[in-house]
Amino acid sequence: MKNLLIGAALLISASVFAQDVPSAVTKSFKAKFPNAKEVDWNESDEGFEADFYMGNENKVVTFNENGNWLQTSTNLEEGKFPPLIIKAVKAKYNSVEVESVQMVETKTSTIYNVNASNEKASYTIKLDKTGKILNVEEIINDDSDYDFDEEDDE
Repeated sequence: MKNLLIGAALLISASVFAQDVPSAVTKSFKAKFPNAKEVDWNESDEGFEADFYMGNENKVVTFNENGNWLQTSTNLEEGKFPPLIIKAVKAKYNSVEVESVQMVETKTSTIYNVNASNEKASYTIKLDKTGKILNVEEIINDDSDYDFDEEDDE
């Protein structure tokens, strides 16, 4: 019963918030993504974000308060990673395994954020649509094993 009440409260709060999304935003969203499923709206610094699914792909789209589209981020399914992007990553980091690819589209550009790793490090690599690497964040894997002994704390 408790779970039913929590679920009902979440449903009511979600539908109340959905009413706070300007009609210009929802109209633009429905026009751009008519087949969207499981839509969840949030307000952001840029305007309004809808987190949703189209097919098996998770997307997040941002509109300003006037309903103007700002950007769409798509988490691409494995097997649908753009070959050009994967080739560029592997050319620079040949021993990495690509774990995820996110495509970010705006009116002026398409950027790919690639998460990859190997035994030495994890990488977040930003590329443009031609495969040019724009930015790399590297986190070195620390394989140090620490042996904490309670007696050491005395």
